[in-house]
Amino acid sequence: MIRNLFKHCSVNDVLREKGYVVIDNSDLKPFKNYSSPLSNDNDVSFYTLAKKYMDEDYFERFINGEGTATESGKFLMQLKNNKEKYSKEIIDEFEINEQQVEEQITAVKSILESFVWENGLVTGTSEEQPNYLDKILKWNKNMLNLFL
Repeated sequence: MIRNLFKHCSVNDVLREKGYVVIDNSDLKPFKNYSSPLSNDNDVSFYTLAKKYMDEDYFERFINGEGTATESGKFLMQLKNNKEKYSKEIIDEFEINEQQVEEQITAVKSILESFVWENGLVTGTSEEQPNYLDKILKWNKNMLNLFL
């Protein structure tokens, strides 16, 4: 009986019983930070376009509901005339940043894979590393010795 009860309980159910507010967003597809979960095919959101291309002072007033119809109309006209260009610029910038992050992750992984471990501590590397790495390893060992 208890086994059948737990079969039908989810983690969210347990969290709710403990008083947590649980939002189930499992049906949402992943989206880019320049988009929104409601957009089609990761289109650039109005907020992203406004934040990047709207005058900074007016953007703050616009967000706070203090904008004027004239200023908003001017920006909407600018957006209408340049939306494809603006969207392309934002997407290109995102993709460049994404590539740089992937390169940095790969570089860090290769450094970590070169570490020599002894008793849970890094004692050196299997490859030649910058000369400051030895100083960092020595400092790390000295700091750990303070706690042992």
